[in-house]
Amino acid sequence: MLLRIGSIFTLSMWVIVLSGLIHYLIFRKFQEKFNLPTTVLTMVEYYIQWILIYMTIYQVIFDTLHKVVKEIPDILNLDLSYLINPTYLIIAIFPALIATWITIVLYKVYKKDI
Repeated sequence: MLLRIGSIFTLSMWVIVLSGLIHYLIFRKFQEKFNLPTTVLTMVEYYIQWILIYMTIYQVIFDTLHKVVKEIPDILNLDLSYLINPTYLIIAIFPALIATWITIVLYKVYKKDI
């Protein structure tokens, strides 16, 4: 079966889901050795959710600010637009957080905690 990837978004989602599954398999072995309590995993899950929400709001705010800065003509002849572009931070952190979130949810399903 040939998998057609229509966009960079689709490719990114496949990579994130696959890395979450691989992360989950590794995490199960880790759990056999160290056995983190479910409450710790739930707290990590909550932190990931809130960081994702915060970063989304951050991106919206700074994208808007980025547009405003571009419209202001030559503030002191400095180009400040590259300083407030959160895209690089989002690209680096979002996939890792989502993959870890997938790992925790799959482990909780495996342990029948969900």
